[in-house]
Amino acid sequence: MSDISSEAQKEVARIRDMISTTKALLPNGNVSWAVYETVLEAAEKAIREQDGVVLVQILLELKEMH
Repeated sequence: MSDISSEAQKEVARIRDMISTTKALLPNGNVSWAVYETVLEAAEKAIREQDGVVLVQILLELKEMH
């Protein structure tokens, strides 16, 4: 399960980096990050709890986020 957990952690880091980069490049951009934050929080909870079922589901969702 650590492979799935590690992959989810990498995706969370990638998305957090993308969000911070976008905010820096477009400080006045009208972007709502609520959906992203909700998914990231769910992913971090699944990682902490080592919930394999949720990790698999959330990993697919994380990989589709751009």
